[in-house]
Amino acid sequence: MSRHILIDSSGHTTFEFDGTNTTDLAEAARRFNKLMAEGYIPAESSGDGKHYVPEQSKRVRRFLFLS
Repeated sequence: MSRHILIDSSGHTTFEFDGTNTTDLAEAARRFNKLMAEGYIPAESSGDGKHYVPEQSKRVRRFLFLS
């Protein structure tokens, strides 16, 4: 399962989606673009407790959106 995790001053919200389902992917893309337009910054976990902004072309299963 893939995830978008939205972190802001009110806490966090997790949106899970099936990365093999075209409907889920379309909704995830819409959410991603909306959050980017609102000024959120996507970051990917490197697995060692650190996060970084990935290359746009890279396929990522989990994003944290930070405001």
